[in-house]
Amino acid sequence: MRYISLSLALLFVVIGYGLQTETTQIQLTPTPIQSIFIEDTCAPPCWFGLMPGESTTDDAKKMFTHFSDVFDNDCSFCESLPRELSAGSWFDFAWKNYTRKDTYVFAPGMTNSTQNPSHLSFENSGILKTVYVVADREITLRQTIQALGTPDWVYVTWYPNYMGENLTLFEGLFIYVSERLNIQFDDYPSLVCKSDSINKNFNVDFSIYYSIENATKIVPLEVGNEDSLIYPQLLLPPDSTSRLISGEQWEKFVNGKSSETCEDFYNALPTDYVLPTLPWPSPTVSPVPSVTP
Repeated sequence: MRYISLSLALLFVVIGYGLQTETTQIQLTPTPIQSIFIEDTCAPPCWFGLMPGESTTDDAKKMFTHFSDVFDNDCSFCESLPRELSAGSWFDFAWKNYTRKDTYVFAPGMTNSTQNPSHLSFENSGILKTVYVVADREITLRQTIQALGTPDWVYVTWYPNYMGENLTLFEGLFIYVSERLNIQFDDYPSLVCKSDSINKNFNVDFSIYYSIENATKIVPLEVGNEDSLIYPQLLLPPDSTSRLISGEQWEKFVNGKSSETCEDFYNALPTDYVLPTLPWPSPTVSPVPSVTP
């Protein structure tokens, strides 16, 4: 009888633990993703109320009017012509409050006040196809992960002699598939680049928001090169030496041994990788299944 009582007691403990575990799991609701831009309340793939693949030139005009205190759509250094939003073209704009003073200042020819233009690109139908936007302020890796979570994939690139200067560049292109979003991070380390310094020194350079059609559009890595490998635009690597890893592999590096250098991490990565399959059909041809940069 004592054994039966003990068995029943254990059964209640197990049931109670199971109920407690289930309740705990329900409480762990994932935080919704957010934009990495402070003034933007629209989560990717939306950007400041514009949705690539859906929004039009008229929507963009209304957005610039609404956020006239944020954007300068008549900037003096913008290059696109005509200087008005129109179908089948791209349109430059700039941030009015540009405060970015981070590691980029160590790049050759760049100063604290340098701002490259951002731009919107439109189909001939007037539908927005891409949003290319430079970071307006210092946006760190940690802040990006807090807003968007771990990326699906990351292209890692190491330039030991960037632009022919005595300068190293560690670069990461984050790919968020469902959000149709690329985020480029750069670090121009003045000291040795290590995993424990990435969270504070790795900062956003630019972001690209894609429509589904342009995310899956097949493009060559090197324009004009007949032997160049082709990729869906969302998965296009920055360079032929870039190496593709999963978001989980990236997290292991950042949270791993603090003594591991960025160069050693990059050199240990395999040069062969298989491109992931995108959740949308390609409008042209399927990408090559395996790539050897």
